[in-house]
Amino acid sequence: MNIKDLKSIQITDLLEQLGHKPDKIRDKEYWYKSPFRKESTASFKVNTAINTWFDMAEWKGGNIVDLAIRLFNEPDLSKLLNKIENHFSFLRQQLLSQKSKVQESKVQESKKESPNESKIEIIKIGQLQNQALLDYIASRFIDDTIAAQYCREVHYKVEDKPYHAIGFKNDSSGYELRNKYFKGAYRPKDFTFIDKGRPELAVVEGFFDFLTLQTNWSLLTKSTNFLVLNSLALFEKALPLMKQHEKVYLMLDHDEQGGSTTSMAIKISPKFEDMSHLYNGHKDVNEWHIKREEQFLQRCSRGMGM
Repeated sequence: MNIKDLKSIQITDLLEQLGHKPDKIRDKEYWYKSPFRKESTASFKVNTAINTWFDMAEWKGGNIVDLAIRLFNEPDLSKLLNKIENHFSFLRQQLLSQKSKVQESKVQESKKESPNESKIEIIKIGQLQNQALLDYIASRFIDDTIAAQYCREVHYKVEDKPYHAIGFKNDSSGYELRNKYFKGAYRPKDFTFIDKGRPELAVVEGFFDFLTLQTNWSLLTKSTNFLVLNSLALFEKALPLMKQHEKVYLMLDHDEQGGSTTSMAIKISPKFEDMSHLYNGHKDVNEWHIKREEQFLQRCSRGMGM
């Protein structure tokens, strides 16, 4: 066994062999009580899609090698590999099984249609001016001057077919792409930090939520920095940035994943505060804003006898 072999093993399989069972499973996220200490609430998460772990209580994580070093208390990699191979015959069997399927997997993958995101080629990036995109922004009740400040018009092609979308840049120079019919991204995927020089931070999942908070100041009256995750999967990556702030206001989606992430965060640090009650009854900040504006327009129409 070598390091490459070890990295090909699923963390969940290793934990199972050591007697650790998940408390809950949500899609590709497996939650465990920490293997490093006794606890009543599961705070140790494994992402099976990318085979990584993260300990919410310690704010530390890594790959299977990092985990194995801690679990076996063995920093010497050569000794660590020998320990694992000697103790767990299932690893050898799994490696053989995986290696025998490599060629088959590659053939099957080549037959699959790649996600559109992987085929995106940027043609041009400029100021927002396409009327269809401006109409879409208006349909989300976002001020067009605010959108123009933070977004760009991105022209791209997929397999030689031209498209255009609203582009919101992340901190790795990738773009979130949106139009009326498409929701995707131009990689690399990353979060977006908007630094306004404040000690507090407001965290949202999508950039339309952020634009809403810039358009409608009645929801979040505090002056804060902003963090747009662009994907809840990036929450862990953004934790060190969050830790730099005195207070973190979580404004995540009203769904199972948003709720569980918020609950776990406020348990591990008093810095975190759940602000999702401000838009109760709605999926997210922008949906709350849309419904509010639509109701206002309806009242105006009734008042004018329309």
